[in-house]
Amino acid sequence: MGEGDRLNDFEARLAALKHKLESGLMERARLLRELAGRLEAGDEAVRKQIKTESHKLRGVAGTYGHADLTDLAGRLEQRASISPPAA
Repeated sequence: MGEGDRLNDFEARLAALKHKLESGLMERARLLRELAGRLEAGDEAVRKQIKTESHKLRGVAGTYGHADLTDLAGRLEQRASISPPAA
């Protein structure tokens, strides 16, 4: 395997990793939108799941340097932790 082949293989692996990361972020964002819709519709049972998923998103986004997404996920996690006001 020549130098060029190794470089091409490395670039292909990086591209695959980037694609996997972006797909995972998009899937987690889709799930959070779905859960937020359920919460807005009155399903308080999803509050814990929103907190868990936003915590995971914050970790992954932070690991890969997505500061804005990390901040947004952190705020979402905090908001999900706050119980709704008493009726």
